[in-house]
Amino acid sequence: MFQNIVSNPLKIPNNLTTDAQDLLWKLLVKNQKERIGYWEGIKEIKRHAFCASVNFEKLKSKQIPPPFVPDINETYFDNDYL
Repeated sequence: MFQNIVSNPLKIPNNLTTDAQDLLWKLLVKNQKERIGYWEGIKEIKRHAFCASVNFEKLKSKQIPPPFVPDINETYFDNDYL
């Protein structure tokens, strides 16, 4: 698996928004010095277009409800992986 990660090209699903794809590309750059957040840390990531609508102060103080709350009685994994 490690060799696949290091050697094979990254495949980002095309059903994600352009901003989501761009952020993933930038987070998963193999050379850490070229990766988003390397030079300025979280500030750089927060400035990305994908995060533009996030109010980080409200998020930090837990004033934003989660987009999904899992049912503790449900399983969300494929049976092949259980």
